[in-house]
Amino acid sequence: MNQPSGMENQLGQKNRNKVTSHIFVQLGLLFAVCLLGEVCSYLIDFPASIISMFLLFVFLYFHVIKEEQIAKTSDFLLQNLSFVFIPPTIEIVSNYHYIRDIVWIFIFICVLSTILTFLATAYTVKLVIALQEKRRRPTKIASEKGGI
Repeated sequence: MNQPSGMENQLGQKNRNKVTSHIFVQLGLLFAVCLLGEVCSYLIDFPASIISMFLLFVFLYFHVIKEEQIAKTSDFLLQNLSFVFIPPTIEIVSNYHYIRDIVWIFIFICVLSTILTFLATAYTVKLVIALQEKRRRPTKIASEKGGI
């Protein structure tokens, strides 16, 4: 096996440090948006998480924050999102005796809200696709007539 030389080892370490510092900068940028959402939440009494997501959307849309500036950290957080659900699940299981009498109502509400969310998402996608098709159609007709 080839062992990396001292120079290759130093370059590898520098690259790892560079990647790590980029991730911390990206994480800091996301935390700054969340902090701004918290401040806005305090001022207007609305959930900070929703305000933060809206602010991030606006910043990305108007290119205040570029996608590349948060891509690696966002991908990492999305890939490990399931870890966020572990503490609430453990809490529900450990406090099962409080919800034992209403567990079927709880399950019904969860299933119903999942179905409604699925339907709302499906019809929203269908509507967006129809609107995009409608927007493209006049361009195709005009180009066939020798227009645009």
